[in-house]
Amino acid sequence: MNNGKGLAATLIRDTVISYELKTTISNLQQTSDSLNLISQELSEFSKQLNNKNSLFML
Repeated sequence: MNNGKGLAATLIRDTVISYELKTTISNLQQTSDSLNLISQELSEFSKQLNNKNSLFML
C-alpha cells in the first residue's frame, strides 16, 4: 500500500495529514456524542414542560 497512488496510500505516507485526519474524526465523534446528550436532555426537558404535574407550568 505504501507504493500506491490513491488517497488511502497518500494518507498512510503523509503522517501529518494522517494525524490531523484522526484528530478530526475523534473531534467529530466527541461532538456527535455531546450533541446526542444535549438532544436527549432537551427531549426530557420538553416532556417535563408538557407534563400536567410539572413545576414549569405557566
